[in-house]
Order: sequence, then structure tokens, then C-alpha cells
Amino acid sequence: MACDYINGAKSLLAFVEEKLARYEKEEKNMETLFRYMFSESENPMAETAVGYRIKTVTYGECKEEIFRIIPSLKSMLSSVKEGSIVGLYMENSLAWIQVFWAILAIGYKPLLLNIRSSGAVLDKIIEEYDVKAVITDGREFDVFTVKSADLFAQNAEQKAKPEDLMFANEVIFMSSGTSDNVKLCSYRGKNFFYQIKESAFIIKNCPDIVKDCEGQIKHLMMLPLYHVFGFIAVYMWFGFFSRVFVFLKDMHPKTILSTVKKHKVTHIFAVPLLWDSIYKEVVRTVKSKGEKTYKKFEKGLKIASSDFGKKIMRSAFSEIREATFGESVRFMINGGSHIDGKVLKFFNAIGYRLTNGYGMTEIGITSVEISDKINVISSETIGKPVVGIEYMINDSGELCVRGKSISRKIRVGGVETVNDYEAWFNTKDLAREENGRYFILGRRDDLVVCENGENLNPVLVEKSVNLQGVDAVCLIADSDNKPVLVVSCRNCFTQERVDAVKRQAREMLANAKLDGEISKIEITSDSLTEANDFKISRKKVAKKYREGKLNLLGSQEKLNEALSAMEQAVCRHFASALKTDGKISLEADFFTDLGGTSLDYFELIDIIKTEYGVELPSDGGASLTTAKQVCNYLTENI
Repeated sequence: MACDYINGAKSLLAFVEEKLARYEKEEKNMETLFRYMFSESENPMAETAVGYRIKTVTYGECKEEIFRIIPSLKSMLSSVKEGSIVGLYMENSLAWIQVFWAILAIGYKPLLLNIRSSGAVLDKIIEEYDVKAVITDGREFDVFTVKSADLFAQNAEQKAKPEDLMFANEVIFMSSGTSDNVKLCSYRGKNFFYQIKESAFIIKNCPDIVKDCEGQIKHLMMLPLYHVFGFIAVYMWFGFFSRVFVFLKDMHPKTILSTVKKHKVTHIFAVPLLWDSIYKEVVRTVKSKGEKTYKKFEKGLKIASSDFGKKIMRSAFSEIREATFGESVRFMINGGSHIDGKVLKFFNAIGYRLTNGYGMTEIGITSVEISDKINVISSETIGKPVVGIEYMINDSGELCVRGKSISRKIRVGGVETVNDYEAWFNTKDLAREENGRYFILGRRDDLVVCENGENLNPVLVEKSVNLQGVDAVCLIADSDNKPVLVVSCRNCFTQERVDAVKRQAREMLANAKLDGEISKIEITSDSLTEANDFKISRKKVAKKYREGKLNLLGSQEKLNEALSAMEQAVCRHFASALKTDGKISLEADFFTDLGGTSLDYFELIDIIKTEYGVELPSDGGASLTTAKQVCNYLTENI
């Protein structure tokens, strides 16, 4: 029977508490959790866009599909010993959820493979931990591989029966990292029970987190399901509530924004890269309208930062909300790494609710800031630990955590450690506490030791260098352990621009009294994140820098290479706007040589704005008709 509790936080809280009370009386394993996750069979579970239509699948229909594929998967894995580890290597999808439960149901322990890890890292993990098989939607592995498409294409003559299933009780997550330091963290049904119980505490103390739009709560399934943040804070929390998940066709910024509006998404949990990119795009757009408009924007943010001001300024920022997520979004959480307070302040000031959370692969989700006061949220606090979790800062300034929801086992390099829930787990994150709230200051192993013996905290240094028009900054140590500030400025094509960025960085370091501590400032045209990374890894950046693999803009030759890369990219953008696979030359005219129309040119304007943050003049057809001319315009206006 479908549930009618969706209107109002109070009724949803009552539903969750009642459901948890029943669950607490039963054996807390994955089989019990499965039954509770799919108990509201008629409730809508997943939405995907199919052309102009929205396809909806209920919890009952999803469960039926799980029971349909179980016999086929069991047959395909018949040679794999029961209780073995089976890898799951798939993009986010409803099929991922179905395969995950099917693996568990037939007695195997799913290893949630990080599809953004390198092949070398994955192969080493699979060999080291004796993974017997992998279910995949693409990549082939050296072990027995089952293609998910083949699995779903099978027409099972008989569906599995609940009484015939032999659920495993362990789920294994990969931490991000190199092949030498990847951790495998195992969670059992009991750990997930306490994680879900903690979410009820958040609902009780923060009613905003269960606000709906038109009677529904819909979560954007953007965070990868193989990641603890995505699996627990998105799937487990909201799946237990029997809420709706909206799946993305791809991760293109336009797709994300259009999906949120089309499906009327209410909840978005993401990492800083998303929030930062939207914030920077809004600031660029406002600045392009003139200094007067930008000053009004800044004044509006300042007014909206008070409890009274945010109410009177909500309508003033409606245009900005419409240009981002629209009006349906009710609650957003940042996690995964540090987010600047000005970004938190911006989203909350314009009428959204973006707050900070904290967790790790080893400990799950342990805190979320639940205050609705902008000055508290923008202070970058991660909040107070949820019920059942304790925090403690040791003598070295590192945050330690304990509670029954953290992982049961941690394996590194083949060595397995069983967590003692009465003992403190050292996160190695530097932290401070103020009035019961906690603040993450960086990682212990990211500290850079100066010649005078002082430690430089990269998070604090990077915050002091608030450069305009650059992609990212990262403090690392060079081969001699001297501090180097690496600035990613992918749209840097002239020596004048390089010198200006360095000069601005030095001035900001001097203002922060850090100019004598940083030995060198390097400008690179490379991104500081690798393809599909969710955050900057200082270790990866430092390794590339020390090995000479960063494209540093220290010579005219390197600047020419960066310009050449941009010219090639603009030619590709011309081809995209013209919808052609043909090669575009730098001197070919958009209209007379390539047959473009005015509509095609408006498409080009949109692509260039998305990629470079620069809007070509709409009458550019008079002077910006070749890729070369567009490149010249970009170098002058970036």
C-alpha cells in the first residue's frame, strides 16, 4: 500500500521513527535491511528522462527486477565460491542498485569498485583481495567478468523466492588513493542500521531536510553510489524513507541543471567542485553586466546574510535561482572536502539551504551542520556529531571518532584490522571545536614543513589566496620539501597574464604574512584534478610537479602550447555548434565557408560561455567569424 506521509516533516519523522523501532527489534543484517528498503512497494523510487517523458519505477517494480535477475546471476557465478568477494563496476543507475542487492542476495560480498580509479589500481585491488568476479557495464577484467547488459537481457523462467536467498552481510567500499594506500572498508547490516538511525536524529533537529515540493521529496542521484557519501547519505537515508531518486543521463553541467528543473528535484548532495563552479559562473555573469550591477549583487548578499535580510532579499535573487537550480530545491549538503565559506554564504543568501557535512570511507557520515543561520553555516563548520557518534580532538589536533556506525573492518595492503567500537578512530584530519561545533582545518599528512620548522596548513594558505579568474590553487612541497603554490589557470595564454596572476598571488600572501614562507609560485595550464576526480589530491599534484609532468607556463614556448590547445578546442567548438564531424581550420569563416546560420552562432556563443566564462557579443558575426578571431577575443577578455 502506498504511503501518505509525504506532506510535512512531522509525519515523515513519525514514519521513520516507527519504521526504525520495528527494525531495531529484528536482526540487523543486510537481509532485514533489504526487506525494509523495499517495504513501500507502491511508492515511486526512480525517475529518468526518456526523451520528453519522465519514466517512473516504483519500489515494488525495482524489487521484482532484482528477483528476476537473481537466478541468472546465480547461474553465471556458479563456479564462484559462496561468500567470495564480487566486484561491482557500474555507473550510477537503477541497474546498479538492482545488481548490488542481487549480489548480496545470493551470498556474495559486493566490493563497490571506484570506476574513476585507474586500471592499475583496480587490477591490484582485485588480485590482492582475491576478487573472484566482477559485474561491469563496460571494462573487462582479468577475472571472470559478467556484463550487466547480458545479465538484464536474460529471460529468467523462474523468479527467485525470498526463502531461497542466502544474504551475505558485508559491503566493501574502496577509499580513493594510489595503489599503495587504497583502503577497503567493510560495513555490515548493523553499521548501516546505526547510520540510518543517525539520519532520524537529523530530521528531528532539522525539519528543513525533509521539505518537499508539490508533495514529493526527490534526490538527485549525482554522487557515485560506490562512495560512502553517495551510498549512505543519499541511497540509504532516502531509500529507507522510501523517497524518489532522479538519475542523470550524463554529468554535463547543462544536464544537471535541466534535470533538476524538469524533475523538480528537492535535494542535492555534492562535493565542492559543483558548488564552486556554479558560484564562479554566477559571479562571472554578474560582473559582465558592469561594476554597478556587481556592487548591487554584493550588497544584496550582505543584506541577505541576516535572518531578516534573507527573507526580504529572496525575490531579489529569483533570477539567479532560475539560472541555477530553479525553485524546487529545498536542501543541499556539501561533503568530501573543504568548501569556502563565501560559497556557502552565497547559496544560502540567494534562497537555498546549503550546509556542510563530514564523513570518511572508514567512518561513514558522522555530522551535518543543521543550523539555519547563514553566519553559522558560512563559518565552514561541519556541525556537531550526530546521536550515537562522539568526537574528540587529541593532543596533536587530530579529530578522533567513535560509534557503532563506523566500518567494521579496514584492510590495507592485505592487512585487516577489526574496529573496536569502544576505541577512538583517528581520522588524521586536523580540527578545532568551538561551542560544540567542529571545524576541519586540513589533513595532517598535507602539512608542509618550512625551513624555520613551522608547519604550513594548505587549507589556510589556499583560503588566503583568493585569486580571480583562476581555476584552483594548491600548496605542495617540492623535491626539497620547500613550499610551492601551484595555480591552475587553464585560460592563461600571455606572459602579461602569467605575471599578473603571480603578482596578485604575492600581494595576497603578503597580506596574510606568508610571503616569506612560500618559496615559489607556479602557473600551470593543466587542471589540478584528473578526469572524473571529485576533489584535488595534493599528493597527486605534488607527484606530477616533482616528476615534471605539470605544464608550467614559464616560457613563451609553453604559452604557445597552451594557446595552440585552446585553438584546437575552439575549432572543436565550431564543429559542435555546426553539428559536423569535419575538421575546422582556424581561418574558415563560420558563415561563408562553413555554412553556419544565426542559430548555429548562438549555439557557439553558449558553448564558449560555458567553457571559458566569456560571452561573445551577439553581433559577433560582424567580426568574430573564424576560430582564430574568437581565440584572439578570448585571450583579450579572459
